[in-house]
Amino acid sequence: QRQHQVALYQQDKATFALIPGGVVSLGYDPDGSWEPNPDERESWQGTSEEYGITKTIRDYIAEVTLRIRRTELSPFLIETVAGEFGWQPIGVDDPKVQGILRDYGPHGQAEVLRGDSSTRVRRGLDGEIVAERSVSCTHADLAAQLSATGFRFPTSDEWEYACGGGALSLFRWGDHVPCDRYPTDLSPAEAAF
Repeated sequence: QRQHQVALYQQDKATFALIPGGVVSLGYDPDGSWEPNPDERESWQGTSEEYGITKTIRDYIAEVTLRIRRTELSPFLIETVAGEFGWQPIGVDDPKVQGILRDYGPHGQAEVLRGDSSTRVRRGLDGEIVAERSVSCTHADLAAQLSATGFRFPTSDEWEYACGGGALSLFRWGDHVPCDRYPTDLSPAEAAF
């Protein structure tokens, strides 16, 4: 139900949203009036059994959410589409790539985990075969790569504010989650596609 005007900026092929900053409220109040609906209770029952969680849904949410607090954020830009790090181009003559092409055909795409790394093969926008291998990276490695390009990861408060759009509800879209589709789909019919 929230609406915001968002300033977007382009740099190369990336789009960034301006987060204006200021004094903001973050967090969630688990002692509020929220009660899970029947679908959420049923979903929690399955999840708690699968993962061996003995807490109630309310106790679990109280444990894993941050309390409401006020903090000051400086204005920042955040990229609107997540990018991928940790992939290195490899040639189509690589034996693993040839194996994937043999197993999945020249028009298919696949990601195969073999040993300590993944190899993926897909078609690029121009129809060319793109082959890549995962590269093991630590968080510090990724932060250094970003820093070298003039960027950085958002702080946890910046991330929470950007993801929640200023909402203090349990989820950024409200306090309840539809259990039959991804929460931000417009309708059950849209989720079917």
